[in-house]
Amino acid sequence: MQIGELAKRTTLTVDAIRFYEKRQLLPKAIRSSGGFRLYTTGDIEQLHFIRQMHELGFSLREIRELIDLHTRKVASVRISTRTSQKQTRGRPCQAAGTPETRIRADGRFAKVQ
Repeated sequence: MQIGELAKRTTLTVDAIRFYEKRQLLPKAIRSSGGFRLYTTGDIEQLHFIRQMHELGFSLREIRELIDLHTRKVASVRISTRTSQKQTRGRPCQAAGTPETRIRADGRFAKVQ
């Protein structure tokens, strides 16, 4: 499918899709003989994942790390950011920049609260 169709299916703009591709969050699309970008259903899933992680407060760098880890099928991961760790009731606080995530049994990421 071409980028316009991908944009409709993901409710993202064409510019947002190109941005994610440029930031290496989305694999570089293959091109048709006419030079159009061609995408797959896997790209739809990847964009939904990117959007979910962004809504959870992950930075683009952290999302890229999660994608890399997911690609390598890592069972459990902790992502730390450069800010100091702030504890709230013994759990890392997202506002302090220490989001944590785990890969659920179905392969999806879930925020640890």
